Amino acid sequence: MRRKMIKFSREKGFKGYALKIVFTLVLSMFLFSCGGAGVNNDQGVIVTHLGYFADFPDDACGDLPTGLAGASLQLGSAGPEAGGLVSPIFAIIGIQNNLAAETFTVRRVHLRFEIVGSSVQPPSTSTEVSAILFPGESKPIDPIGEPDSSLPGSLGGNSQFACSRAFISTPLVPSDIFEWMLFHKSQLPETPFTLIVTTSVEGVTSAGDVISTNEAAIFIEVTSGVVIPPSGGGSSTTTTSG
Repeated sequence: MRRKMIKFSREKGFKGYALKIVFTLVLSMFLFSCGGAGVNNDQGVIVTHLGYFADFPDDACGDLPTGLAGASLQLGSAGPEAGGLVSPIFAIIGIQNNLAAETFTVRRVHLRFEIVGSSVQPPSTSTEVSAILFPGESKPIDPIGEPDSSLPGSLGGNSQFACSRAFISTPLVPSDIFEWMLFHKSQLPETPFTLIVTTSVEGVTSAGDVISTNEAAIFIEVTSGVVIPPSGGGSSTTTTSG
């Protein structure tokens, strides 16, 4: 009888020790995930990069506008005779907040570049942006324009609901990257070549968590800026899939 009691006590003690280990691990994981730490959002489940668009939608919470699959860029020469550097290529990026009870404040757009077939690549960069996305569950706004939250009513716009989406205009090829391409022109492939621009959007939730969206890529056809007519004398056109 005594042996059985000793065996029972040992088993009970082992189970209790195991439960303590499990509890400690769970608590450590919880604490690690809180307090402003970066959150893994590679698939865009928490905050989603919706892609690229040519125009702003009439209603940010309505149907998505027509997507933009590609663009074109003329890599001419810089200087007074060429009218200076060309303006950066802009596109509209859509972002959606899927958090049910937290706002998401957009802070930066990160850009990285890949020139297909090139031995040198432009450096990654980022641009500052600003937008506030309301929680995924939209809340009605009262007649004076203030949503049912502690945030200023002006953030809800003139919409009937506080929207969980935002559309921001951002340069796909900023001026410094265009200058880099001009400087390294002799090392780049012959035109036309393809420049792949990949972006992600970084922001912070109202709980203090820093989140980056999933990445989205867009293809830019880079040309010399000089149109050479075909030998038959007809006109030459370039089309970009959209």
